[in-house]
Amino acid sequence: MRKGFILVLILVSILFILSSCSSSFFNHAPKILNLIINPTNLKVGQVVNIRIEAEDEDNDALEYETEIFKGNMKVYTSHQNEFNYSPNQAGEYIVVATVRDEKGATDTKEGSFTVVENNPPTMEIILSANLVVVGQSITASISVHDPDEDQLNGEYVVKSPDGATVKDGNFDETGTVVTFLTTLAGTYTIEATVTDGLSEVSERKEVQVIESAIVITNPSSGERFSTEQDVIASADVDENVNMVRFELYRYPDMINVDFLEDHTEPFSWDMGVLDQGDYLLKALAFVNGDGDPIGEDSVVFHVVENHPPTVSLTVPSTHECCDDLVVEWIATDTNLTTGTLLMKYHDISEDVVSSSVVLDSPSGTYSFHPYVGNSTITVVFFDEFGKSASETKTVEVQDTKQPKITLEVEDLEWVTDDSPSILVLVFTGHDVYRRFKVSDCSTFILYRYFEYPGGHLEETSFENDKTFEREDFLNVEGTFGASVVATDSNGFVSRIISFITVDKTSPEAFLSVPSSSCGNFTATYTATDANFRGATITVDDATLIGVPKAENSTITLDIPKTFDNEEVEVELRVIDWAGNESQVTQTIWLDTREPNFQHNIPNTLTSTVVSFLATFTDNGFVKDATIVKYSGVGTLETKYKVSPISKTVEIEGTITVPSTSGVNICLEFTATDSCEHLTDSTQCFEIDTE
Repeated sequence: MRKGFILVLILVSILFILSSCSSSFFNHAPKILNLIINPTNLKVGQVVNIRIEAEDEDNDALEYETEIFKGNMKVYTSHQNEFNYSPNQAGEYIVVATVRDEKGATDTKEGSFTVVENNPPTMEIILSANLVVVGQSITASISVHDPDEDQLNGEYVVKSPDGATVKDGNFDETGTVVTFLTTLAGTYTIEATVTDGLSEVSERKEVQVIESAIVITNPSSGERFSTEQDVIASADVDENVNMVRFELYRYPDMINVDFLEDHTEPFSWDMGVLDQGDYLLKALAFVNGDGDPIGEDSVVFHVVENHPPTVSLTVPSTHECCDDLVVEWIATDTNLTTGTLLMKYHDISEDVVSSSVVLDSPSGTYSFHPYVGNSTITVVFFDEFGKSASETKTVEVQDTKQPKITLEVEDLEWVTDDSPSILVLVFTGHDVYRRFKVSDCSTFILYRYFEYPGGHLEETSFENDKTFEREDFLNVEGTFGASVVATDSNGFVSRIISFITVDKTSPEAFLSVPSSSCGNFTATYTATDANFRGATITVDDATLIGVPKAENSTITLDIPKTFDNEEVEVELRVIDWAGNESQVTQTIWLDTREPNFQHNIPNTLTSTVVSFLATFTDNGFVKDATIVKYSGVGTLETKYKVSPISKTVEIEGTITVPSTSGVNICLEFTATDSCEHLTDSTQCFEIDTE
């Protein structure tokens, strides 16, 4: 038993020893196929990729270790078969890669890469101008360079003074040229940035844009000067301008007459007295006194020979104060501008009034109303160079007419004018004001007011008054008469007589008409009013039948044949002179139209036997409806379909004719209504039965 156990133990030991010898003697070490370093030349800040490609014949799991050395110093270790590394210093770098299998067998491989410092790119922005006027264009040239000849990427943006983007874009190592238009005053900026992937460079330039570099303030465009005046040029400029060059040219040959360079503000040029002609003045603004101007302005002005104006004034020597005075003027001069009409005259209160009117035409008329006394009229005209001409006339204003008396009643007005007296009759249906106004262009000395009925007299004397008013309020019914007589200081007399009737009472009206009628009928009416004006009668609303004029009348009304047994309104309307009116309405039953008749017999009979229906209608009733006559060939048979006395009567009939053509037959239809209005109709028809 013990020998067997020892034997087994010996056998197991032998197997274990054999197994250990086999693993040591038969393992294959891993092998690094490739150590890939990309790139092998790079710049500080760039990334190098390192990848180990290895294999193991025994398919053992592999461990990786890569060490990076700069000189004798290890700067990085990785246990990945692939990784990235970004060096931050220039120099030579050694890469040592080791691969180890599960049994500790290894393989090692070395490589290297070189790192150099990066040289950043350079950039320059060159502007076509640093100061321009609104509306001008700017060109910006962007040039770039990279010492390492790297690929470059850049972008630019142009912004206006309000911050808005005017233009933007991209460029490469060749640079770019940017052109943009200025539309606002202020500072435009152009910013550009360029990068080689490692370093970035930016630059910013500014352009000042002004509204106007220069504006000529004198002379103005189109201004005219005389050959006796000095002409002075002046200009307003931007604060950046330090020199102005004035240049003067004469049309049409455009010869440069003269010029002046002014370096001191305010910029001006006294050109003195110039010959007659048309001139062009140019002003150029400079920033540094040389180079191109940043702006310019120009005006055209004219120099003319000056002759003083002439003027004539036409005014009558005497004038009636009650009328408007008309003055006429004529001024002549090629350079006239404005004129003035000066007047001194007496007003209604005899005060002396001075007034003036600006005249905008070299000729014309003007009217005003002076009162008695001497009036002085002066007209003055100025030319554009300050020379003037004037003329003065005196007119004697006289009073040769009688006073004016005006009567106002409501919106009505009566004026005596040139008539010595006037009679006015007024009717009104309500309370009313009566106003008398008396006026005279000199003075009236006596005013008489006589009122009737009653015979009341008022008399007033005056010394210097030119106007007077009297007002009465008439608020009761009746007729009020009054006369006004006015006498002025020259003995002229005016008179007005008025009668105003206040009538608030409507007329009394009565109308009588029969209850019915078969045609024209007689209407009796009565219209009572102290101020009766007229009456009208209408039938069926707007149909005017008569226009009676008398207060009490009987009238026969001619009724049109449009009523067929129907009730109609008859209206009487009475009106007085004060506008008061009354209306009375009566009703009457009218029948003025004969019965209506129709049939269905064709115009041409194409059959030997024709049946028909004849119909008579009336709003009252139809009687005696019949066919009283039949003429021609053939026969007629009839019978009443509806009773012969009713609102509608129908007769059925049959016409029998032989076969023939070109022959006519005729039928006469008759009927009457309750008013004995007769319908009589003969109808003829052609036979064509062959």
